[in-house]
Amino acid sequence: MTSTVQSMVVTSKLNDEKVSNASQKPTNSKHEQTERSHRPAPWKSLVAGATAGAVEGFATYPFEYAKTVMQFTPTGIDKKPRTPFSLIYTTGSQRGISSLYTGCSSLVIGTGVKAAVRFLAFDTIKGTLQDNNGKLSAGGGVLAGMGAGVFESVFAVTPFETIKTVL
Repeated sequence: MTSTVQSMVVTSKLNDEKVSNASQKPTNSKHEQTERSHRPAPWKSLVAGATAGAVEGFATYPFEYAKTVMQFTPTGIDKKPRTPFSLIYTTGSQRGISSLYTGCSSLVIGTGVKAAVRFLAFDTIKGTLQDNNGKLSAGGGVLAGMGAGVFESVFAVTPFETIKTVL
């Protein structure tokens, strides 16, 4: 009888271990998958940032062009355009729209790099500050944005502005 009781106890313990092992999450748990799904791959952040920056640079370049031309045009010249809009209109109608984009490539590249660094830094910092459910607090969002701005300034803006000034 004692061997039967011992055998039942051993069987019960083995069954408990099987149930316990079955209830344990595997190393690739749903939580880990959820956490990873909230973080975009670094290359996606870089591509998204570079694309956004390039589009921004291309869209705003005519105003950069107008600002620069207005700064270097002497004020005593007759018929000087008074606003950036009138300069853009005059230049586009007289020399063609493509003339508004002279020298645009350097701004597009620089803005693309700056935005790529900013996107990557923001996504990385945000992923670090998220809680276990993938939620980011308002303060965490502000901190991620500030950190991304610092990274952009140090690793993209300062080098590009230094190169631009030297050239």
